[in-house]
Amino acid sequence: MTDRQDPRSTLVTDGGIDYREVFENANVGIAINDLETGTFGEVNQHYADMLGYDPDELGEKRIEEVSADDPAFDQAAAVERMQRVVDGESQTFDWLFEHRDGTAVWAEVSLKRTTIGGKPRTIAFVSDITDRKERKRDLEFVEEMVDTLGVGVAAYRESGRFEYVNQRLADILDTETERLLELSICDVNPALEPERFPQYWASFEEGETRTAETTVTLDDHEAVVETVTTCMAVDGVRYHFGTIQDVTERKRREERFQAFVEQSNDIISVLDGGGNYKYQSPSAERILGYDSGALIGENAFEYIHQDDQERVMERFEAAVEKPGGAIVVEFRFRHADGSWRWLESRGFNQLENPHVRGFVVNSRDVTEREEHERQIGELHDATRRMVEATDAQSVADIGIETIETTLAHPIAGIWLSDEGGERLEPAAWTTASEDLFGGPPVYTDGDSLSWEAFATGESIVIADLRDAGGRYNPDTPLRSEMVIPLGKHGVLNIASREPDAFSDSDVALAKLLGANAQSALDRGEREVQLQRQTDRMEFFNSILRHDVLNAMTVIKSRAEFLEADLEGEQREDAATIVRWSEDVKEIVPRVRTVLETLTGTGDPHLEAMGLGPELEAEIARLEPTYPEVSFDVSVPDGPPVIANELLGDVLGNVLTNAIEHNETAGLRIQVTVVDEDGHRVVRIADNGQGVDDEYKEAIFRRDETGHAKSVGSGFGLFFVDAMVTEYGGAIDVEDNDDGGATFVLHLPTAE
Repeated sequence: MTDRQDPRSTLVTDGGIDYREVFENANVGIAINDLETGTFGEVNQHYADMLGYDPDELGEKRIEEVSADDPAFDQAAAVERMQRVVDGESQTFDWLFEHRDGTAVWAEVSLKRTTIGGKPRTIAFVSDITDRKERKRDLEFVEEMVDTLGVGVAAYRESGRFEYVNQRLADILDTETERLLELSICDVNPALEPERFPQYWASFEEGETRTAETTVTLDDHEAVVETVTTCMAVDGVRYHFGTIQDVTERKRREERFQAFVEQSNDIISVLDGGGNYKYQSPSAERILGYDSGALIGENAFEYIHQDDQERVMERFEAAVEKPGGAIVVEFRFRHADGSWRWLESRGFNQLENPHVRGFVVNSRDVTEREEHERQIGELHDATRRMVEATDAQSVADIGIETIETTLAHPIAGIWLSDEGGERLEPAAWTTASEDLFGGPPVYTDGDSLSWEAFATGESIVIADLRDAGGRYNPDTPLRSEMVIPLGKHGVLNIASREPDAFSDSDVALAKLLGANAQSALDRGEREVQLQRQTDRMEFFNSILRHDVLNAMTVIKSRAEFLEADLEGEQREDAATIVRWSEDVKEIVPRVRTVLETLTGTGDPHLEAMGLGPELEAEIARLEPTYPEVSFDVSVPDGPPVIANELLGDVLGNVLTNAIEHNETAGLRIQVTVVDEDGHRVVRIADNGQGVDDEYKEAIFRRDETGHAKSVGSGFGLFFVDAMVTEYGGAIDVEDNDDGGATFVLHLPTAE
């Protein structure tokens, strides 16, 4: 930060207004972003507090470091928005940050363009909108639920007169809600005769629900409907709550509605202010095992796991104190059989709603999800341990341990391939497997399902082995089996004595473990190879650094003495030795760089680089040396390319090659650049002698070069080819209309 200008130092206008005070004390987040580094730059205290950092610490961070792990909020997206602002387009958008404590922070960001210290900058004004986002999500949930139901709703008391009707019921009867509120249920349901209505009312027991299909009429309008009527006491007053739905509409949506209501994993409950059950939907019997009505009057918190009770009660009590308050909470609830089920509940305070007078809770059984997440977490831990393992046997041992403890499969084993790939030898197995079979077998080509999966690379899942061919043991006591290939390393087998024992989730988790084990085995193999390559490179580099360079230094120094003492042709010969010695010394570092690149032992440090400056610098270097050569260069503005600090050497080698392999008198070098399909295509053309077809491939390979003028081995173009390939591009040579050669480099752009 010592060499970067503080943008706040310029925040004083000609009128003498000091904006630093405004910057520091504004009640919104403000940042002066640094587009060059992609960091927050200068931020005020409000912005820093919003994300849990101090201003200096946050200012040094890149945008993506405190943003959600989502491509929509990565560094590239942030830089693109800032660049668009610099280009004159203001930006206002929502952005998902991650607070220092890991929580999500939604913010509304407004980006403006300004100039500070003569440089274009972006100023960000940021407001925390997390609460607004959450409220919007809850509201959308409620609205979607109501819209999905799409039924008429009514409530009436002992007189039969409607106390409440909704618009949907009015639509069914082709009238207005105001008119219905002047009528009774007997006026629209001919089946309920006014004389018999008192008996009908008295026949209902509190909590009882009846479903019937009937015809409702009003004036000349008639509709066949299905009614669901429930008798419920609200504040000591009995009501009939009914839903009315057109049967035709119901039949059109019957399958979806039935799945939603009757087969849903959701339980609808109504609690009083103390947490006692007033109502619970019939799905509670299927999901939690309690008979319909068994929990009415019971306190819900007595059924919640003691480790979750206090947390849930605090959330509930806070929502009860706030009319319309809502909560979302997960907890364990005791099943009727004594086991614990994980529920995800959304609660809504409707205690002041005269038609509900309760706390409405929508609960979903998420036990399988919780268990799946636990297994995924433990699989991640196992993967980390496998990656850290030092040998294949350790990877296999960790894999079997994970299958037993995390995936809960007692019968399993891992077989690893021998070096020749001709045998699958047992590496690790569970105790239950050993008790069942004794020592596990060795598999060879064509004798088992295990070998089939290994050879094809395809997982095999058998619901019943009695129906499967290719069994290693026709009399196996096993009934179900999964065989997961581990690439070229072997297979992972999981089995059961029960048929059809594995769910889709079991198969998915087994494949995930197999993929992770394969990655760990691949990594271990690569590390062994990499260490071997590194050892060889160190040895070769030591030869280059010491033997070759030292020898060339001695040769050069002796030749320089001779050049000073000799005359005529002998002096020229000594000068040639000096030049060639310099060439050899210059090529040694490049040889080392290329070898490290090809073997993967070096870091190429690829980054976005401007093509124009590198070309211009190389041509400026060559023009004084070759004044008789004319250069025609056309490099239009364009995106940067992916390269490293050797890009100039790459371009310089191609240019030098075009000069040194032709007569320089009258030689013209033309350089053009065009953008094509995500690449900047550089064409370096000369009007020299060209390249014969038989050499157009060989010149890029050290042992097949057709040009050996300056360095004897043709390493220059080999170096160019190796580095361009490392950049993700390509190079070739073609003839041109002047009879010369055109070298074409395809360099990928960084955009």
